[in-house]
Amino acid sequence: MDNKLIIYKPPLLAVLEQGLKIRDYNEETRLGLAVTLVENLLSDLGVSKNADTSHHLRAIKYITESCVNYTPKEIEKAFQLAISGEINIDMFQQLNAVVIGKVMMAYETYKGEKLTKHRKKMADDKIKADEYSLTPEEIEEIMIEGCDRIFKDYEQNGMISEQCAHLYDYIFKKDLLPRDKEYKDEKMKKAKLIAKSEAMTRAGGDYELHRKLKDTLIDLQNGIGGNIVSIAKRLVLEDYFTKLIKEDKSILNMI
Repeated sequence: MDNKLIIYKPPLLAVLEQGLKIRDYNEETRLGLAVTLVENLLSDLGVSKNADTSHHLRAIKYITESCVNYTPKEIEKAFQLAISGEINIDMFQQLNAVVIGKVMMAYETYKGEKLTKHRKKMADDKIKADEYSLTPEEIEEIMIEGCDRIFKDYEQNGMISEQCAHLYDYIFKKDLLPRDKEYKDEKMKKAKLIAKSEAMTRAGGDYELHRKLKDTLIDLQNGIGGNIVSIAKRLVLEDYFTKLIKEDKSILNMI
């Protein structure tokens, strides 16, 4: 008799919706994710760089405000399905808030249909959504693991290669990072230079397009670009990690 354990494998769409939602990220990271999503979608849709960038700016704002209940991977998947024709929606070479709204509405219907059996199984097994909610202890464990991961990344590679603004906030609350204004101002200046260099690299020869994008984003952030703040936080963490390494300490010794 075969007593092999059968492990239930949820559908891909169910897996995608279990990740961190847009709303779960802090403001700086949320804005950075929206910028990256829009840049990638512009490329996928073949939108000309000469198109009206004001629509793209509104698209970024729409994602940060109206798509907060989706994971970034869900938004990517929604457009993949729309482009491939699996979602019944007319697609054109344009990207704006209206297009994103229509695609996500169609995706929600599509997802509901595809996950009917999965959701029935969850209900039948009495698996409630709150069982997936993280306890304070689990959140603390995740934050500690994240801090350890970026510390080892910096120790091995000399830089932090992932989004870390939320981990900066966690470490800052433990009163482990500098608070003086002069130091922060210095990091902000350096972050602006790095952000400009990264923007030029992404935009290639068409820097004017990206400059307009960044200028408007800065306006939306009351004079401070979200990406710049994230970079500045990364620089502060890298300074702190350098200090720990020189003292032969690990971030785990401090938090």
